[in-house]
Amino acid sequence: MFGFTVGSDIEEPGSIVPHFNTAAAFGRRGRLYSVIDQNFELKYGLAPGIAVAAAFNGIAARVRGVPGLPDTHSGGASGVGLSARFQILDRQKSPIGLTLDINGGYDSRDPGTARAATVWSGGVRAAFDSELIYDRLFAAVNIGLDTQTRASADLPWSERSSGTFVAASVSARLAPGVFVGLEASYRRAYEGQALGRFQGDAFYLGPSIYLTSGRSWLTLSVATQIRGHEVGGASGLNLREFERHRVLLVFGKPL
Repeated sequence: MFGFTVGSDIEEPGSIVPHFNTAAAFGRRGRLYSVIDQNFELKYGLAPGIAVAAAFNGIAARVRGVPGLPDTHSGGASGVGLSARFQILDRQKSPIGLTLDINGGYDSRDPGTARAATVWSGGVRAAFDSELIYDRLFAAVNIGLDTQTRASADLPWSERSSGTFVAASVSARLAPGVFVGLEASYRRAYEGQALGRFQGDAFYLGPSIYLTSGRSWLTLSVATQIRGHEVGGASGLNLREFERHRVLLVFGKPL
């Protein structure tokens, strides 16, 4: 329902729900930067309050004239990811819902350039949500931490990085099966896997739309960086660690 921000709902025990996710990122300092991530994710309700998922990833990128990145036009299958979600508070039984998401993955392509690389990633996210007005207005807040280790021919050594984020979203029902919302997020980038040296931050804002028809749904979210700061660099926007625009399209339907 919320797009980049996620809610606390998880799959019912025994249910299988495939998701088709497309995430795109555009705009870095320089001439041309565009990356599209595509993945197929299969979610499964393992037990009451517990769900697991496996994802199969692909990526394509076009980069030209971006400082610090090699020019490239490449892509292909990239890797796999696994996640587990634990519903601590059920929104149907308490004023708020709370789910803890733990994830990890391996990719054979750099997530920023789609060039050959060895990438290990992991993260944890706490997702809170609430129904502010019955069947009309919903809100969600996410707090999370991500880590990544990359090694490739473009790097003289393994690069370790990490980041934190806080995201909030509201979504309102305008008509049966039609919800529109607004999302805001604040992200911080660090050198090192354990939040080492601070590198910069960025603030994103953008709309989302959620459509349902029968048992299937479609979510489209757009986020634009409206403020950012680079340590040792320019202020106003951070186009070194973060992209200017992000787009997320998700389609799902239970089997």
